[in-house]
Amino acid sequence: MFGFVFTISLWVFLQCSFLYSQQHIVYGQEDEHSRAICRKGKELFVGTNLGNIYRIKGNNSQKITLDKYPEIRDIQVFGNKLYVMQTGEVGKMLCFKKGISSSYKLIHSQTFTQDNQAVFLDGFHISRRGGFLMGDPVNGVFALYTLGATNEWRPLPKVSSLEGEAAFAASGSTVLIEFNTWYFVTGGIHSRFFNSTDKGNTWISQSLPFPSCISCGAYSMSVVSKRKNNEAKIILVGGDYTLPNNREHTSLIQSEGEYSWVKPQNSPFGYRSSVVFNKKTKVLFSGGSNGVDYSEDFGNTWIAMNTENCFAALTHREVLFVSTVGGKIIKVKHTKK
Repeated sequence: MFGFVFTISLWVFLQCSFLYSQQHIVYGQEDEHSRAICRKGKELFVGTNLGNIYRIKGNNSQKITLDKYPEIRDIQVFGNKLYVMQTGEVGKMLCFKKGISSSYKLIHSQTFTQDNQAVFLDGFHISRRGGFLMGDPVNGVFALYTLGATNEWRPLPKVSSLEGEAAFAASGSTVLIEFNTWYFVTGGIHSRFFNSTDKGNTWISQSLPFPSCISCGAYSMSVVSKRKNNEAKIILVGGDYTLPNNREHTSLIQSEGEYSWVKPQNSPFGYRSSVVFNKKTKVLFSGGSNGVDYSEDFGNTWIAMNTENCFAALTHREVLFVSTVGGKIIKVKHTKK
């Protein structure tokens, strides 16, 4: 049975070409938050740090299952199936199937090891072109998988890591499939950008000019296209989560056909764990522990929007959904003035 969701509305006026209205949707407990958020039709799905999976529709929320899967870091609906990634000491992928009564039943569960060691999973993405899952390196080799026909994840050819290199399961967006290309980004002592045009069988890598430290690097990516010339542009955000207000190394941009990474003219306002692009309004949003920023010029200049903690985000039409603290989702509508 659906539960009541309390909402608070307010209007925010910004110096830009949009007017924003903001609403808080409460779905969970005060000590709960979600780094995993996705949408299907009129429903939102979130997986939380406490291991709960919620379905949110309008002003109501419902738990998908009474079982708990602590540290859910990524979630996606594809077709009539809900895929959920659990990370921590044991990396696990769960697959739920939607029934005729809109209930979800667990049909597949898979844990991951490499060289007899547990894999820390970082993110996954499923599209019509396949499914891609990545985890931290084990013995100098990234844990990379592709989705099989029966919901099982199969290992991809080995890709070597550099010493001190890993990835961040901050918002499930270090992994992406877009424009027939598979991507993933890393951080740590070394930070790199990887892309594959043959579904993960071979990869091209580039070093990223982020600082070298355990908590530094790329945390999220977005690949956008300018309709006029179909030029793809890659926007990376990240930084150092231990220095949330440091703006110096929080974003990098690369245009299609180029091999150098440049900093924005005005960077996001601190460490950022999520970046999303609204294809309808052509606005980018990036979020981190000290707030959310927006960019109307494909990531070259960023303007602060609010100071609320952002773990993960997604866009749909003229709406931005932001996962924040206190078991809440921030729903932001942005319309032309």
